[in-house]
Amino acid sequence: MFSDTMMLGGSGRKAAFSMENSLLFHGGQLLTRTPIVTGNRKTWTHSVWVRRSQLADSGVLLSSSASGVDAHWLYYTAANDRLYWQDYLGGDRMALRGIANFRDPNAWYHVLIALDTTQIVPSDRAKMYVNGEQVTALDQPTYPDRFLDLHVNTSGRPHFIGNAFSGAGNTLKAAIAEPVFIDGAALTPAHFGEFDPVTLSWRPKLFDPSKVSIWNSETSSAASQYSGNTGLFTFGNGTLDATSGTDGAIKLNRVFSGDFHLSFRWDTDVNYRMLQVGVMKKAWADAHFNPSNNHFGALSDAYVAGNAVDCLFAQSSAYIFDTRNAGNGTALGNDPAAGNVMTVSRSGGTVTMSVNGVSANAETNLTGDVQIGLAHSGSGSYYVDVSGLSWQFNNGDTGYGTNGFHLGKPWNAASLGTDYSGRGNHWTPSGFVASDVVLDTPTNVFAALNPLSHSTGGYPAPTLSNGALTATYSSNNGWVTGTTGVSSGKWYWEAVSGAGTDTIGTALDLDAGVLTFYKNGVSQGVAQTGLSGLYFPINQTGSTGTWVGVTRQLPTNVFADSSTVTYNSYSGNKYINDIPTPYSVSWVAGTSTTFNFGQRAFAHTPPTGFKTLCTANLPAPAIAKPYQHMTAVAYTGTGTAQAINCGFQPDLVWIKDRNHNLYNHALIDSVRGTSKMLFSSNVGGESTYADTVTAFTPTGFTLGADVSTALVNYAGGHNYIAWCWKAGGSAVSNTSGSIMSQVSANPAAGFSVVGANMGPVELTNYTFGHGLGTAPAFVIVKDRNSGTANWHVWHKSLSGTNSMQLNLIAASGAVGAFGAVPDASVLTLTTSSVAGGDPFVAYCWSEIPGYSKFGSYVGNASVDGPFVYCGFRPRYVLIKRADSIGDWIILDTVRDAYNETITALCANSTGVDQDGAVNKYAIDVDASGFKLRANSVRTEMNESGGTYVFAAFAEFPLGGGKVTPATAR
Repeated sequence: MFSDTMMLGGSGRKAAFSMENSLLFHGGQLLTRTPIVTGNRKTWTHSVWVRRSQLADSGVLLSSSASGVDAHWLYYTAANDRLYWQDYLGGDRMALRGIANFRDPNAWYHVLIALDTTQIVPSDRAKMYVNGEQVTALDQPTYPDRFLDLHVNTSGRPHFIGNAFSGAGNTLKAAIAEPVFIDGAALTPAHFGEFDPVTLSWRPKLFDPSKVSIWNSETSSAASQYSGNTGLFTFGNGTLDATSGTDGAIKLNRVFSGDFHLSFRWDTDVNYRMLQVGVMKKAWADAHFNPSNNHFGALSDAYVAGNAVDCLFAQSSAYIFDTRNAGNGTALGNDPAAGNVMTVSRSGGTVTMSVNGVSANAETNLTGDVQIGLAHSGSGSYYVDVSGLSWQFNNGDTGYGTNGFHLGKPWNAASLGTDYSGRGNHWTPSGFVASDVVLDTPTNVFAALNPLSHSTGGYPAPTLSNGALTATYSSNNGWVTGTTGVSSGKWYWEAVSGAGTDTIGTALDLDAGVLTFYKNGVSQGVAQTGLSGLYFPINQTGSTGTWVGVTRQLPTNVFADSSTVTYNSYSGNKYINDIPTPYSVSWVAGTSTTFNFGQRAFAHTPPTGFKTLCTANLPAPAIAKPYQHMTAVAYTGTGTAQAINCGFQPDLVWIKDRNHNLYNHALIDSVRGTSKMLFSSNVGGESTYADTVTAFTPTGFTLGADVSTALVNYAGGHNYIAWCWKAGGSAVSNTSGSIMSQVSANPAAGFSVVGANMGPVELTNYTFGHGLGTAPAFVIVKDRNSGTANWHVWHKSLSGTNSMQLNLIAASGAVGAFGAVPDASVLTLTTSSVAGGDPFVAYCWSEIPGYSKFGSYVGNASVDGPFVYCGFRPRYVLIKRADSIGDWIILDTVRDAYNETITALCANSTGVDQDGAVNKYAIDVDASGFKLRANSVRTEMNESGGTYVFAAFAEFPLGGGKVTPATAR
């Protein structure tokens, strides 16, 4: 259903436009169309929403190709999942090759390409956008020559969606939604989408064709082209004629009558670019065009009454000129050179003219025909020489243009190629079945199997197909998880074994902790109770064995044959981060299972109260605006006072010089006060520098000249990154612990800054209130006085009170810094972490679903590394190896605006931005988490069998009730 009028409950804002369905391409499916009329080959736009289901796949989104050496295509590359847009004819005539890796199957991309070869600046002639942002990171782009006609929109030439050309093998494996093509306009993404006013994620909006002005294109390469031709586009009784002048050149004369509104763009800057309104009758042979003063010469009194000249023309200058009045008319500025726009309108007898938006005064009583390229009729006429010339015009047409189309509005299984634009440009589908129309859309993302999260090594990953809904195993013990995790609610999905016909339903009630299986709609009884905080596998073909769960059971129902359902449990480490998600596991090679999470009609009615697994059914995130609680800001030092805008008033600002060595990380917070610095990269105590951070403001923080440290605002090419967190503003006293603390707390976002003095050395343990109301998952503590005290870090994934040191590379150990695991009220610190009587600061984070995540993973030494499910698209990720030495690696999506995310800083080091392409720091940030792409060279990120802890904070929520889902990255 399409809806642009619903109001979001309690938010007071208009709901996002909603798409109804999408069309699934899973190898071999095609949409084809061969235009019967040539459209505008210089200017057009294509927009489409895409959800990739298989990676390393050279799937084509749009092409107009006869062969591999005569082709125009927009496609993903198989080698690195990049997006290429190319026009090829024995060589590249145009090529935009993005260097970003588009390998996020957990959500949707919006892809838009806009062509306008009439533009003067080469880089303006072809633009590619993803999720509302122009793709500027390109590998040696080739821009088309000016006014070049490319392959798309050529009559008689096959066009494809889903392949490069018939039988080429570049079959698309993705779902697409609402492909739209505009013939004759180069549009921006704002026509098709917008940034959600709450989450800031890119979302679709209703396309309005009435706001699109269409340029039509004509050429004059030969007189025969116009012989007896009324033209592809006629206005009133206008015709297009070509006439051979006295010099033998082809001359163009187009006549329009009645009211009109026309705009023109010409290929080349030539003289005699004229429009005549009315009838110009020649009385004297010396009536002439005078190039020296750029207008028609003063006309003789020999002009007789009634034969006055009313003329609109443009040459080295542009005028409205009326010989019945004195003077040369109204000049419209500089030469309207090639590519500039001249607009002429007539309503009744009033004619107005503008060049590039600069208007002249209107002239009245101009009621005759309009001629293009003809100064006057009769002998000695001045024509435009149009040999080999092409030009574009617009007569006020809006919409889609000659070959424009709008598919999937919605997709109809009975007529998949229907064009909803009103132009009748229908496409021919092939290879589809009715079930290829699915409910998965950019506005409601359904669960599927995740190509990023699977078994590796001795247990090869299954092959995913059918839109990542079918898993086929080449060996036993392989596994793959789903794309969507849930921690509460009632959920239902179905699966069918490749070896049988029975439909097995899984009913997962996380509120009651109960798992129930259904066979062909009939309950098989409760399989397990007491479920909490587990990952759940589902429905897989195999033999019936007995696996006894010891810890973290992974329940699975096994298809022994088509007549029985056997429930077993399996203990292992194929879970991630304590959030249940669908899970498939195989015990027998050669098996397969096909799942349905609700994107297709269920075979059987779900149990009452159970929901399909999609983002619209997820709980609304506790924090829909993560950017108001944590963000990262890049800026350049000036050596003079400046304000840094992070969008909120921060309480912790962590700053690092990115491109100059030997500069420490500087941490400043609101509890200790501005200008008081601590340095994560050394053991030094607190220092005060009045000219560094001078204030926290409602929109960020201000910097002084920083002549003291050069850590935060040094001039001379110093670039900085600031990671900012919002606590509770001014500190308040907290008496929950054995010693009163000063706390700035933001319980909603799970962050507080704690300041206090350690108790005397007579006791070992002291407690301090942290103000969060829930147990912290991640704590950083520093003695402010000591110049030799390490930073101490506790993480919920470490064993008991074990901890690590932020300034060191050492593994986790029982160093005695924390006297007890933090609880909902207090931290327990020892005099081993903070000397007796010393002041200290503690930064405390509790986990907020959909906003922050603290967990662990096990490395596999592969660029196809573990996938870490967070339940959101991260802005910031901190990684530390826990079982061995390793740096504290910080990555974010500000320094790397696209995948791979490879620019690393290390909290324990004064080093500069590390180039991950060289040093192998690498993750992909995805809509629901992050994927390790570092191999074993980076043992601190992905050593085989290594244990790692992480902290992650959201850029966009994955979704939830009435929340725009995150886009794929």
